Amino acid sequence: MVSPAAAVETLHEALAEAYVENPSLRAERARQRATDELMPQALSGWRPTVTARARAGYAINDTDFAQPGFIASPTLNEPQESFPGSLQIALSQPIFSGGRTAYQVKQTESNIEAGRQNLLAVEQDVLFQGTQAYMNVIRDRQILALRQRHVEVLRQQLRSAEERFNVGEVTRTDVAQARARLAQSQADVASAKSNVAASIASYVKIIGHTPGALRYPKLARLPRTLEAALATAKRINPNIL
Repeated sequence: MVSPAAAVETLHEALAEAYVENPSLRAERARQRATDELMPQALSGWRPTVTARARAGYAINDTDFAQPGFIASPTLNEPQESFPGSLQIALSQPIFSGGRTAYQVKQTESNIEAGRQNLLAVEQDVLFQGTQAYMNVIRDRQILALRQRHVEVLRQQLRSAEERFNVGEVTRTDVAQARARLAQSQADVASAKSNVAASIASYVKIIGHTPGALRYPKLARLPRTLEAALATAKRINPNIL
């Protein structure tokens, strides 16, 4: 039997799942692989080209040597077969292309590096969205639980108001107000349930599965100053690089 603690999905586990399975990230990785494949094509401008041509045929010579006054060997009247063929191999090596190949290689390198930085940006965006989705589920579940408890409190208050009204301690207006507060609280519960459903849908879209029990994560240390935060962003933010 699995203990409740073992069933809790941590933020790290959720983000690891998103990193592997998120559709946006998978598509971006596929695009980057296609971009990487352009480098061998660009380098081919400096590489030799080998071409080969082969021809093969079949011929049969069926000459009749049996003529009047001519005595031929029996083998001369047999069909003569032949298999003509040829093979040509050519090698060409580019000597000078006017800088076209060098430009293509440099341009491809720039495109590959830009693609890698864009992939990093998409990764960061997906992980950020995953963190938001994780925290939103925790938040909205807690809000729902709080509002459900509030409904129970107001329901008890309504029963108490009705009992006190029966013995003449409060007025009908007091009972109506208690009933109105309960109705509003029940509406808040319905709204909270809708928010939980929306947060779960976002979680499924980004992380890839329905959230189970989640745990409030320990926050990493933030930069001590704004200047330190900006310096870190300039150093590692792919949108700047």
